[in-house]
Amino acid sequence: MIHISRQVDYAWQFLGRLLRTPNSLISLPAYSKESTISPLFMQKIARKLRQAGLIKAAKGPGGGYGLAVPAAQITLKRVLEAMEGPYYPLNCLDKTGPGCPNAGCPAQPAWHALHKRINTILETTTMADT
Repeated sequence: MIHISRQVDYAWQFLGRLLRTPNSLISLPAYSKESTISPLFMQKIARKLRQAGLIKAAKGPGGGYGLAVPAAQITLKRVLEAMEGPYYPLNCLDKTGPGCPNAGCPAQPAWHALHKRINTILETTTMADT
């Protein structure tokens, strides 16, 4: 089963909320209350989004978070990888890992084709589409 984690889902929802209010910043406590997502979980998500360069933060009164890049540059792949690292539907496709333990595995072409199709969707789905 291909699964999108709650963390990725909440990150995408938060970015969508920031997109709907482009000229103002959103505080995490306010967003957490509005969305009923744990403030601690939102802090973790916001930290990762900020490290990935997708959101910006301003401290102090009236501070909060806003988008750091245009919505068209925020792809589902960027968000997923900001939250969880590089995406591979199977560990054997991860070239940085040990690779496939079964040399000449007959399933590998199918998994590569699946990975390519999923990546196309992840790379072409943007916040501007929402």
